[in-house]
This record gives sequence, structure tokens and C-alpha cells, in this order.
Amino acid sequence: MGWSTRDGVRLYHEVAGRGTPALVMIHGGGCDHTAFAPQLAHFQAGHRVVAVDLRGHGRSDAPIQEYTIPGFAEDVISLCQQLDLDKPVLIGHSLGGRIALEVVAQHPDLPAAVVAVESALLPPSGATDVPPLAAMLRTPGYREAAREFFERTLFLPTDNPIRKALLVEQMISIPQHVLASAFANTFAWDGEGGCCVQRATTLNLRGGRDQRPDPPSPVVPADRPRPNGRSPALQPPRGARSGQRHDRALPRRLLAASNGVGISRPDGASAG
Repeated sequence: MGWSTRDGVRLYHEVAGRGTPALVMIHGGGCDHTAFAPQLAHFQAGHRVVAVDLRGHGRSDAPIQEYTIPGFAEDVISLCQQLDLDKPVLIGHSLGGRIALEVVAQHPDLPAAVVAVESALLPPSGATDVPPLAAMLRTPGYREAAREFFERTLFLPTDNPIRKALLVEQMISIPQHVLASAFANTFAWDGEGGCCVQRATTLNLRGGRDQRPDPPSPVVPADRPRPNGRSPALQPPRGARSGQRHDRALPRRLLAASNGVGISRPDGASAG
């Protein structure tokens, strides 16, 4: 276990294993570092693995403030610098994938690669229920409003009902001010702008058993201006789906689905 501090806020993380590249695991909204417990246990045999508690989540402090993707990314950058991590691979689930993308936008030379697991990297089209829910999350009935939305949008009919219930309860149990602010600011984030400035190899994992329609490709159209002349390096979605909130159900080698991100198996062989 360990702690880092940024702007007077204490942020918790777990560290295990040795070896390069280091893997920094960033959980989704409403979760904590334990979401990646199976992957931490697996990859520590060949890598230094860091699993974070985002600001406002888990054991980390939850000050009264705005919770934004750029702010979360600044915390991750600060942690990597404090731990002296050289070219880590950033692995983020859902919200964590967006945060990892923002890290590259802010600090292009920090990571070696990014793995985004079930992350909506571009703003969803036609999401008419987002503004009303963002307002409801600031009312006394926020827990039930969040519960209904998460159960309706983040799971498959085939998901384990016990795991589903546990995950939803965890997600709606974070402080109200964190949930409300993070939800609203997540949908206000410029994901398309983040895709434009990618320099690190980025793998967007989304598997084949999910019957939901595929999201738009996160690759920005060729005629869109790209800051500093940089272009996205996002690979097509791939992997094995088991619902959006599937952190604990991922096969152990799912996060090593590509040789291109530099993750190795514990026996030292390149995964893929």
C-alpha cells in the first residue's frame, strides 16, 4: 500500500511486483483499486503494477471540489512522477480509459502505451438522459436515480446478478458530491480532442459477446485539424466482453491482448 499527495489531497494506491514496463491500473467511476485485483495478482510476476484509488474514491481523500477528467489525469501524472515510473503502460477501465487518454493529451511523453477497456472515448450521440440525471444526482434521491441508470445502461442480461448488485451498490456509495461532479464532467470532457493528440500506442478493448451496438470508431476523421500535427494511434476494439462493469470477470490475459503495448506474461514471453 502507499500514498501520494497532490495539492494537499492524499491519494491511495497499491503497488506490487517488479519489472518493466510498469503497469498503472485506473479503475472506472465509483469503483476503487480492487477492481483490478485479479490483474494485479497476475502481472506482478513480471511487472511493477500500481493500482490507484482515484480522488474521491476508495481510501483517497474526497474534498469538496469539481471532479474532472483533466483533474484525475493530473493526479495520475503526479503519482507516476512521485514513483519515478519510466514509460509505464496505463490501463484504464471505462472512466479510467478516458483518464489515461487525457494523461497522454497533457503529458505525451509520459506513458509507453494506453489500454482502454470498455471506455467510451468519444462523446455518445443521442444521450438525452444525461442532463436530467446530472441534475438528479444533486438531489436527495440521487442514489436511486444513479442505481436505475447504472443498472439500465452498464450491464448485459447475461451478467451475474450478484456481481451486478455488488458493483452498483459500490458505485452509488461514493460521496454524493463526487458522484454528481464526476458524472457531469465526464460527459463534458472533450474526448475527440484527446484522441487528436495521441502519441502513445493506444489499444481500445471491447469484446465479442456484448450484443450492444458498437460505438463509433474513436479514430478522428482525417479532415479534422490535429494539434501539433499529431494523429491518433487507436487500434480497433477487440477482446472478450462480459458487460461494462466487468473488471473482476476479465480473463487474466485480456489486458495483454496486444504485443504493441509491451506487456509480457509472467514467464517473460511477450503476450498476444
